[in-house]
Amino acid sequence: KKNFMTKHKFVNSLNKSDWSKYIYNHPNGNIFQSPEMYDIYNKTKNYKAYLFAIIDFEDNILGLMVSVIQKEHSGILGILSARAVVDGGPIIKNNDPNVTSQLLTEYQKFIKGKAIYSLFRNFWNWGLNGEVFLKYGFSYEQQLDILIDLKQDKSELFSKISKNKRRNVTKSSNKGTIIKDITSIEELEKSFQIIKETYQRVKVPMPSTDLFKIAFETLYPKGMIKIFGAYFENLIIGVRIELVYKENIFDWYAGSDAKHNNKYANDAILLNILQWGNENNFGIFDFGGAGKPDKPYGVRDHKLKFGGDLVEFGRYKKIHNGFLMNVAEVLYFIYKKI
Repeated sequence: KKNFMTKHKFVNSLNKSDWSKYIYNHPNGNIFQSPEMYDIYNKTKNYKAYLFAIIDFEDNILGLMVSVIQKEHSGILGILSARAVVDGGPIIKNNDPNVTSQLLTEYQKFIKGKAIYSLFRNFWNWGLNGEVFLKYGFSYEQQLDILIDLKQDKSELFSKISKNKRRNVTKSSNKGTIIKDITSIEELEKSFQIIKETYQRVKVPMPSTDLFKIAFETLYPKGMIKIFGAYFENLIIGVRIELVYKENIFDWYAGSDAKHNNKYANDAILLNILQWGNENNFGIFDFGGAGKPDKPYGVRDHKLKFGGDLVEFGRYKKIHNGFLMNVAEVLYFIYKKI
C-alpha cells in the first residue's frame, strides 16, 4: 500500500469536467457517482455528500466514489438515523483492486463517528474485486434488482408485459387517464403529497421534497431527469421520477393516489416509460430494488409483471457503531408501528 501511494495521491475534490468525463466514459459509470448528484445532495436538507478519489501525479483519475450521509431528522434523532450510502460505486479504472483497497482505507478513516453504518448498493457484479470489501470488514447481503432491455423489438418488449397489466393500461385510458411529462417545478410540487402518502402507506421514510426540487432544477436543463405524470380531469393522480444517464433510465421515486386506484395510473405510466425508452434508443430500464431472494416481496411481484430480468448484484454493509445501530432499529420498528 505504501509503495502504491508513493505513485498516487488521495483527494477529496476534483475538476468537475474531468470528473464528469471519467464517469461518463467508464463502463460502470452511473448518475449517482456524477458531479451533478454530488451537488444535488449537498444542497438537500439532511444530506451531505463526500467525494473520495485516487489520482496519479499527472492528475489522471484512477478511482472515485461519492458517499452520501443521509439523516431522517436533525439533532439527536439525526445522529440515530445517520447512514452512509454509496450507490453504484466506487468507479475504479480497470477494476484495480489496489485502488479499491486504498479508497476503502481512506473512506473508513473518514466515516468513523459520522455514520452508524455504511451501505454500498451494487449496480454490477464485483467478482473477485468484491473480496476487497470483505477484507475491510464489510458483509455481503443478497439484494435483487430488475433490469428491462429496451433495445429489443417493441412488440417483443410489450409481449413480456402480463396480460393483466396490459388490460389495466387499457382500462386506465378508457377511464380518461392521460400520461404526460411534468416540465415545471409547479407541476412537480403538486405531486409531492402523492409521493408522501405512498411512502407512508408502505411505511418507508421519504426524503425532504427539497431533493426533488433541486434534482429537477439541476438535471432537467441537462436532460438527465424525466418525470411522468398521470392526470385525471387535470388532477395529478400518479407520478414517476426517472433519472436518465447514458443509455440507462433509473426508476427513482414514484407515487400514486390511493383514491384513484381504479384508474391504474402506475401501470399506465410504466408502460409509457418503456415505450418512450424503446423509441428513444435507451438500453436499460433499471427498476430499482426488488428485495431479498429468500423473502416474499409484493413490489417485486408487481415489477416482474412488466417483464425484465431478475439480477442479484447484492450490497456490502458495515456497521460502525453497534450500540447506536440497535437503538436505531428499535426506533425504526416503533416508527413503522406508528
